[in-house]
Amino acid sequence: MKLLRSLDELTADLRGGAVAIGNFDGVHRGHARIVERLLVQARRVGGPGIVFTFDPHPVRLLRPEACPPPLTWTDRKADLLSELGVDAMIAYPTNEALLSLSPEVFFQQIVRQALDARAIVEGPNFYFGRGRAGDIASLGRLCGEFGLTCVIRPDRHQDPANCRALTGRLCISQRLPAFRTTFPAGLQAAPILPAA
Repeated sequence: MKLLRSLDELTADLRGGAVAIGNFDGVHRGHARIVERLLVQARRVGGPGIVFTFDPHPVRLLRPEACPPPLTWTDRKADLLSELGVDAMIAYPTNEALLSLSPEVFFQQIVRQALDARAIVEGPNFYFGRGRAGDIASLGRLCGEFGLTCVIRPDRHQDPANCRALTGRLCISQRLPAFRTTFPAGLQAAPILPAA
């Protein structure tokens, strides 16, 4: 697997495939499910499976006081994604210029022009563009408009009783806001990657 830190490093063999965009911090089971679907789409379109992530996390620039420490550093994240079969990870340098892009411009410049993606795979809580203005509905619209396949992984964590995120941070901070520092009874952290 290749780890790229700039779109200038993107070679022709890494264009024209399927992409998943997100932070992928911790590379937990939900990420593994997204990667599974990513690789299916990459095979379908005959191109690479690419994870496009951000370094540093956008929150570090937007609200540094609210940014949690990373669960995995960039190199470790790349190792974990490589184990899942990803062809390349782009750790895009997060800056004000990137964060100021509208969803439409982000889609045009990154997804269509730079990556020349044929498919995109995301989770149900995916947001993109300035102020997180783009969501899965706008992503679906843009993909439909330009002929890209859009796959949204269903959310398996709708019911907090079924929540089994790897670190508990996903469950605790996003699904069970009353439990910020301790696990509720019966909720345990799962391993970083599913057992093979």
